[in-house]
Amino acid sequence: MHRLFPLCYIILAVHVFVLMKANQWVTPLGIFTALLTIISIFYCFKSISGFTGKSHCFNSCLTEKSLSDKYLKLTFTKSPSAPKVTAGNFIFIRKQGENPHPYTVAAADDTTITVIIRNKGYFAEQLKKLNIKDKVILEGPYGSFFLEPPEHQSSLWIGQGVGMTALFSAVSKLVNSKIGGSLHILILTRDADHDNLVAELKQNIDKTAAKSKITLKIHDSLNGRISQQEIDSLMRQRYSSVYFCGDAKVRDLFFKSYVRQGGIKQNFYSEHCLWR
Repeated sequence: MHRLFPLCYIILAVHVFVLMKANQWVTPLGIFTALLTIISIFYCFKSISGFTGKSHCFNSCLTEKSLSDKYLKLTFTKSPSAPKVTAGNFIFIRKQGENPHPYTVAAADDTTITVIIRNKGYFAEQLKKLNIKDKVILEGPYGSFFLEPPEHQSSLWIGQGVGMTALFSAVSKLVNSKIGGSLHILILTRDADHDNLVAELKQNIDKTAAKSKITLKIHDSLNGRISQQEIDSLMRQRYSSVYFCGDAKVRDLFFKSYVRQGGIKQNFYSEHCLWR
């Protein structure tokens, strides 16, 4: 599919050249169309040829693999010459014979990069086939995610399921940081007592320099889904900002409640997980 869209555009571009009359090419619109089309065709061929993102690619291999019912945790090597990667970035993982796919970096240092993904779907199944020391190509890093609670105010971070990965990376950055305001973290998961990611998140919070200002609350769906009354009660705390990463339908419930309680729309942030 990644190669199909540029090909479709080239076909449409040829269609434009065929339909445009000769005298139209000397008009301002014709000149603009010609320049735009030529530049676009160049980048289409670049994409089809596999050159897009090539300058950001570096070789790596798998060093650790951990599999649970919910998650797949993979750790890859990173050479000193590779671009600097930090928690909260996202990278493309390219397995031989497969198209690259983006994942949020949960943790990173000078020598390793760790991603945590949901143990579900086609790409997860392909990555589960990787063995220790198998080679892959990583592309990135892209993006930059870090939400710091504002001074003297309170923030709410909500992670649902594998959406905890984004919070995992953010908390790992708070290990040596001081927090001016207060931070509340809500985790929506199922069977929390056996959720490895929840356990690791708790450990990371305990390591932070400002753990006294961080409140962690876990809602286990084994006891029933979070109700509208519970959401409204939470949003009455008047958080200065809210960050949500998880299911779009659940996000909408929190967003609407936040606005009803007087929250500013622009201060509600959410990850567009479906775009990935």
